[in-house]
Amino acid sequence: MKKSTYAEYGNWGPGLADFPPRSRLYPLTPVGTGTAQAECLTSYLMRLAAAHCLSPGTLYSHEIYPLVRAETANPSRQLRPGSPKVIGAIRAAHCWNGADKSASSLVHALERLTCVQGLHLLTWLPWEAVLSRQFLIRNQRAWCPKCLSQWRSENQTIYEPLLWTLQAVKICEIHECALAEVCPFCQQSLRTLTSNVRVGHCSRCQRWLGNSGKYQRSSKCIRENGLLQEQRWIVRSIGELVARAPELPNSLSTKWIMDNLEEIIGRLINVTGPTFTELAGARYKIFSFLQGKRAIFRLEFILKLCYRLDLSVADFMTAMIGKLSCGIQLGETRFQSLKAPGRREADVRQALEAALLEEPPPPLSEIAERLGYASTNHLHRKYEEMSQRIIARYQMTGGSYHSTQPSPDKKQSYRLRRLLEQELSEADPRHPGILAKRAGYKMASKAERQCPELWRRLLDEHRKYKKEERRIQHERERQLIVAALNEEPAPIMKEVLRRLGYRSEQTFRSRFPEEYRAIRERRAQGKEKRLEAMEAKLREALNEEPPRPLKQVADSLHRDRSELYLYWGELCRAIAARYIEYKKECARKKRLILEEQVRQIVLELNQRGLHPTRERVILLLHNPPMTSFVALTEVLREIREELNLPTL
Repeated sequence: MKKSTYAEYGNWGPGLADFPPRSRLYPLTPVGTGTAQAECLTSYLMRLAAAHCLSPGTLYSHEIYPLVRAETANPSRQLRPGSPKVIGAIRAAHCWNGADKSASSLVHALERLTCVQGLHLLTWLPWEAVLSRQFLIRNQRAWCPKCLSQWRSENQTIYEPLLWTLQAVKICEIHECALAEVCPFCQQSLRTLTSNVRVGHCSRCQRWLGNSGKYQRSSKCIRENGLLQEQRWIVRSIGELVARAPELPNSLSTKWIMDNLEEIIGRLINVTGPTFTELAGARYKIFSFLQGKRAIFRLEFILKLCYRLDLSVADFMTAMIGKLSCGIQLGETRFQSLKAPGRREADVRQALEAALLEEPPPPLSEIAERLGYASTNHLHRKYEEMSQRIIARYQMTGGSYHSTQPSPDKKQSYRLRRLLEQELSEADPRHPGILAKRAGYKMASKAERQCPELWRRLLDEHRKYKKEERRIQHERERQLIVAALNEEPAPIMKEVLRRLGYRSEQTFRSRFPEEYRAIRERRAQGKEKRLEAMEAKLREALNEEPPRPLKQVADSLHRDRSELYLYWGELCRAIAARYIEYKKECARKKRLILEEQVRQIVLELNQRGLHPTRERVILLLHNPPMTSFVALTEVLREIREELNLPTL
């Protein structure tokens, strides 16, 4: 690849002087090591490949995989770089950012190849002993478009932080926007690592991902659901875990976490196990399983517990609560304000009052689902009067309750209607089939029969939006083509396809037939002009004094001799013949000069009474190293015969 392609990554070009001893790869420095914004390992691998002008797949197959294979398997059974196992390892690259064995093997291989230590801090390996690998790492890439744009505008190194790889992290704390998980151009989710991926670019369409226009929906949903404050706390807490990774002791164990749980429960008054797990936002079965010390903890459980108790996650996992300097006071009063996971009494009452004013009236089960309850029992018990009013309003509009909640079909129908109505107010409405799947329908035809009018309205709006989007995209592509037509010299067709994001000329030809023909004609005209200019230079070379060889002429034109013979065969043969004749004339003149020098030397030696041997003649020549041995012998023999000198 060209050097300019990866200019934005920094640390360009591994020079021989930059390599430390015993290093096979450029010692690229990780970004943010020891801070909350530390780089992830897959991002480091992308930047390392870019620094060597290679794709990540090529770098892993030819340099990294042999070392990983040697550590994890029999070294005698090495596989070729393009084998299915190598491709499968790249597809499962999301595990390299976690606490998996494959992450440890990759870290050791990269440290040996680059001589850069501490690469385990780019993964979750420092917390391997206390964190479960289940539901820890995302299977797909996630990014903050605003961060990418800011780094690019400030000429900073573009990378993907380790925070973005966790399933628990949904937002960017710096810009308070939701992390994007879908490319804004091809509308596809992206794997963590592919063979041709670049940092900050889509691995499918190769477009820049620093565009936040498509992600306002996710950020708005986080604010509407009241999760923004919780996500801020989660991002800060996990950032503290990443920053503390270099200072962790080697004896990190789950025993500390279990001791902290026992310390918390011991400070509570008349709080049993089930009550504690309910207030902490976990099931009793999970808690009893963990109390038996038969598994390590999921990050999700630890975050829920620490958020509701207002504890530091890093302190909870690395130190004893009783010995903490913050002086946490835990007791029954600390739990009295915790009624249900994630909700306080004022929030629940406010949500119920807002539901009484909604049109159409929602069922009580839908409100319970919004508040995070598994059933309506808690609302019936604590807010009986408001619950009965909500049920009565719902029944007056045609809804019915066989028990405390509607049937699954009616619940799905109401949820579908609510989703369709919300989507109609969006600027970029989605297809109603996507909302039908979210509402729980397996077949779109059944969902369409439930709300036919809303379905058709949303479908029309979606088609209008897609049509307008295609029109804008078509206009943007046309502007790129016009700009390419105005360039001098005209770009090649492959470059035009890359700018448009097309994979074949057929797509370009079908969408823009006139522009396609114009570009081909410009390229043909440009080629004809280049051929005429090259022919003129060849004719100038034919009349040069002294003449140059054809290879030297071709090198000066940056062309191969075979290409010149293909277009101007007679002219090339004339240049070659003229140079051969010139070399023959130079050799003839050189021989005449040699004959004259040898003749004078022979006459001089003969006058001195010495026989003119070859060794004596060579000693008296003006430039013996430049004289051919065969030519000297032949000339000396001819002069001897001419002067009738005896031969020894």
